[in-house]
Amino acid sequence: LAVLPLMPVNVDMTQVMKGQPLKTAFGNVPSMPNGTSMFVVAPLDGSDTTAYTVPEFFFIHTVNTFVDAKSGEIVIDLTTAKSNPLVGSGVDIDAIRNKTQLNEQDHMVVKRFRL
Repeated sequence: LAVLPLMPVNVDMTQVMKGQPLKTAFGNVPSMPNGTSMFVVAPLDGSDTTAYTVPEFFFIHTVNTFVDAKSGEIVIDLTTAKSNPLVGSGVDIDAIRNKTQLNEQDHMVVKRFRL
């Protein structure tokens, strides 16, 4: 299985190609339904995908994904945040180097999802 987490973030590299910082490429997607995110599960045999809608989250890294042998559920662990970590001071090198600003940021936590 391939498990694809989808968060309400849009990527537009136009400004980056014009010399702007990378953080200008990321914006929120207004089309995600009512504060939600999704997981799309794609079987590797090419059969139909399945989409799971979950409460909104933002992530950077996948920690682990597996099928629970007892329940048959798909388990995915992600580093998550309450707000989009790809905009604002979260990707600003000066803010990251400033300990006070760094401590004020929305910190990532590992969250487990069961599908």
